[in-house]
Amino acid sequence: MLKISSTKRVTKSGKPYKKTTPELRQLIVDKWKSTNMSKAEISRLFEVAYTTVDSILKTFDREGRIEKKKTGTRGPKNQKVNVEHKEFILNLLDEDCALTLGLIKKKLRDQFNLSVYAQKDQVSRGKKERFYDASKAKGLYP
Repeated sequence: MLKISSTKRVTKSGKPYKKTTPELRQLIVDKWKSTNMSKAEISRLFEVAYTTVDSILKTFDREGRIEKKKTGTRGPKNQKVNVEHKEFILNLLDEDCALTLGLIKKKLRDQFNLSVYAQKDQVSRGKKERFYDASKAKGLYP
């Protein structure tokens, strides 16, 4: 018989959590689509909690996916900024020295498909190196 679930972690009460396999998720969706069985009947058939079947089918209806969403990832790894990217940033600041960090990161992402993690103090240091200062920019804008 197909392995329905495997135990991974243990709760405070000592009862282990059950992890639903992708194969079981696929079987639940296939059974639901091909027959007129209720969610309760499907849960009894596969010996899975009703709430598990309900959440799998709701996710399938809303998003069209069967697999579980990955969690705990930070997203794409930050890439190194090379000379071309630095020049692009400096040109942006030459055009408008009041650009925010969020706008700079968005323009980098649009232009180079580059994901960077930068903090305000890093940008401030970069501006000081190029002599950009918001107090000096007052005369530039009416």
